[in-house]
Amino acid sequence: MLPADEPSPLPPATTTFRAAHGLGLERLVVSGVRITSPRQEVTSPLRGQVAVQQPSGVPLVSLPMTFTHRVTGMDGGTLHGRDDTGVLRVLLRYTPRDHSAKLTFSFELPESVLPQAMVPVLRLIALSRPGHFLEVGFAGAGTGRMRAPITTSMTPASWEAGEAQLWADAFDDLARLQTRTSQFFPLPDDFGKRDAQMVKEVLALLDGEKIVLRGETVSVGVASAEDLDLLADVSGSMFRVTVGYQSMLFMLGEHQMDLGTCTELYTMDKILNMEEARRDLAAHGHATVVLRLAERFPAVRYLGPERPA
Repeated sequence: MLPADEPSPLPPATTTFRAAHGLGLERLVVSGVRITSPRQEVTSPLRGQVAVQQPSGVPLVSLPMTFTHRVTGMDGGTLHGRDDTGVLRVLLRYTPRDHSAKLTFSFELPESVLPQAMVPVLRLIALSRPGHFLEVGFAGAGTGRMRAPITTSMTPASWEAGEAQLWADAFDDLARLQTRTSQFFPLPDDFGKRDAQMVKEVLALLDGEKIVLRGETVSVGVASAEDLDLLADVSGSMFRVTVGYQSMLFMLGEHQMDLGTCTELYTMDKILNMEEARRDLAAHGHATVVLRLAERFPAVRYLGPERPA
C-alpha cells in the first residue's frame, strides 16, 4: 500500500474501437529469429587495391576494389566490396583484439559479361597460390597497407590445376579477336576449350600465319566419270588439291565473323575407296571419294589467295 502523502498511479488510458481490416496484424507467424549486426553504408565508397606479389614485393597482378558498406559488431566488423568488374566479391573481416584481418573472396559470374572483364579476375585467381604474397591497400593517407603470405590457393576446388590461367588466356584471346574484327559481344554461355583453340587459330590466320588442319583424310564429291578418271590417273603418287573460298566465315555461338578470302592446300597420296566410288557413280550419278592425306605434307589453311609455292 502506497503512503498516504503520495499520489495514486493513474490507470492506463485505453480506448477501444472497431479496427479496419488489411493492416497485416490479424495473425503473426514466427518462423524464426535472426540476430544481425547493423549495416552501415559507406557514404563515400572506400577505394582500394588487391595485389598479388612475389616475395620480393614485385607485383604480378592487381585489381582495383570498391568497398560500399560495413557490418560492425562487438568485436570488429566486416567491409563488403567488389572489384570494378563486379565479378569478384571481397569481404574484409577486421578483429581489433589482435589487430588481424581476414580476406574472403567469392567468384560471381554475371549473366552477361564481355570477355575482357573476366581476364584480370582469372589472372588474380591463377596467381593467388602459396609462395606469393597478397597485399591490400586503400586510397588516402593514414590507412596503411596490409600484406601477408598466401597459404591457400584461390582456385576453386572443382577446377583442374592451371585451369584459371587457361581461361584467362582464352578470354584474353577472344577479347583480342573482337578488337581485331570490331565485333564485340558477351562471353557465350557454352564457350569451351574447343572454342578457345579455334579463337587462337583465327588470330593466327589474321596475323598472316598458316595453320595446320587436323584429320587424316579428305572427302571429295565427284559427279562425272571424267572427274573420277582424273583422280584415278594420279592415284599411287602424291598430288595436291587447292581449295579457295571467297568468304571464310567463323562462327562462335550466335556470332558470325567474315575473315575474307581463304585458301586450303591438301597433299594426298592414296585413294581409299575407288571401287566403291565407281559403283556409287554408276548407280546414283555422283559419288564421294575418300583421299588419304600425305603424312609428310600436312594440310594447311591461310587467309588470302593462293600463294606461289
